[in-house]
Amino acid sequence: MIGFNADNSKLWIICSLDADAERLLEVDCRTGERKTLSEDPHFDVNGWMINPLRHTLEGVSYLKEKVEWTFFDKDVQEDFKLLKKLRKGEIWVSSRDQADRTWVVSFRAADSPTVFYHFNRAARKAEFLFSEDPKLEKVQFAKMEPISFRALDGMTIYGYLTCPAGVPAKKLPLVVLVHGGPWTRDTWSLNFVVQWLANRGYAVLQVNFRGSTGYGKAHQNAGDLEWGGKIIQDLVDGKNWVVGRGIADPQRVAIMGGSFGGYAALAALAFRPLEFSCGVDMSGVSDWSAFMAALPARWTTSRAQWERRLGKDQEFLKRISPLFKADQIVRPLFISHNANDTRVKQEHSDQMAAAVRRNGKEVTYLVFTNAGHLGGGGFSNVIRRYAAIEEFLGKIMGGRVEPPSEEEKWENLKK
Repeated sequence: MIGFNADNSKLWIICSLDADAERLLEVDCRTGERKTLSEDPHFDVNGWMINPLRHTLEGVSYLKEKVEWTFFDKDVQEDFKLLKKLRKGEIWVSSRDQADRTWVVSFRAADSPTVFYHFNRAARKAEFLFSEDPKLEKVQFAKMEPISFRALDGMTIYGYLTCPAGVPAKKLPLVVLVHGGPWTRDTWSLNFVVQWLANRGYAVLQVNFRGSTGYGKAHQNAGDLEWGGKIIQDLVDGKNWVVGRGIADPQRVAIMGGSFGGYAALAALAFRPLEFSCGVDMSGVSDWSAFMAALPARWTTSRAQWERRLGKDQEFLKRISPLFKADQIVRPLFISHNANDTRVKQEHSDQMAAAVRRNGKEVTYLVFTNAGHLGGGGFSNVIRRYAAIEEFLGKIMGGRVEPPSEEEKWENLKK
């Protein structure tokens, strides 16, 4: 529910009732009659604007490749047209005065920090306020380009490809960077991990595989019971799409991610042993039966959803758990885990590292003792983790490596 009209006779809701994607409906509070105000067949409604004085709908946004707005208010539409000429990026109204004559507007882009402007609607003039990080205004970031491809079974899969700035996009080492969740999605935005990898010479592919959110129910539901199957195939298909265009060197492709993305890295190396040159797993699940048995108490209300989407048959969970296929891993593996992780317990990484090493294969394993799931422990954890990953990728993939400073040294974290 996002609001009511001025006399409270109409209710506006965002839902996917009787549709694949989430849409904007207006419901008559007296009769229950529903009216569709805005929809897209493939993409969910992502945001909205409601006039704070008149209580009228002004617009809704859809997160497609980038954010796109559909307007109900012509004046607001004209304001956005003017603002688009001011600066590149996705436009958001961050706040307004009570008379709605003055806006604070942000511009968000994938290759620059977010900036804010003061916009006088009546005068149709915008004044620069500040940048979130002025030092980054002078940095040349790599361009993040929206892409789409056909998966092996014909489904359209969307994502983003970032290539290093200033070099030809040919035969580059490639990192397939897998988002967590899996009930989230990657977006066209300034992503510092992506930019760091691109700065080191890697092309970076982000795939919104089936199971990701934002593309309607069919796309998300297509990931049910496919966490070790078609989802991994989507990542392989994305990699092959980049390789097939000559952008990536097929002999230098890594897969990397955290949480579900870490699981995907382990699963790709275990179930598709020769598809990737190496893998980076940060706090990933290696045994789904153990994960389900240790669900945090705050998640027990969502157990039914987990069982429906992941599966609950113990033999099935074993089949999609990389721990039990560790003997098939032949590529170098990097693992990191945080000891205070209550969501994915450290035993997942302990057991995975031990299983791979028993087969005589290479594993770099770091444990951070002062942090929880994918976070905490301060900035020193961040820079030490990525300094170690940088060295690992550089040895195998040939990307640029910056020698670690004293603060970035990570050798004492090895386990």
